[in-house]
Amino acid sequence: MDHGNRIRFALMQTKVGLVGLLSQYKFSVCEKTAVPMVYSPAGLTLCARKGIHLTINNRK
Repeated sequence: MDHGNRIRFALMQTKVGLVGLLSQYKFSVCEKTAVPMVYSPAGLTLCARKGIHLTINNRK
């Protein structure tokens, strides 16, 4: 098994996990989250300066 197969499997597992979470729970932005979002200039990737706060509720 080479690394490509492992990466594909990891991506598939991540997608399955996300589908499971998104189908059972409703995610919404909390009041603590800055709107519009302010990004941190220090990181190599885009990330919110003060984080992203979510409220999670059951869909059922």
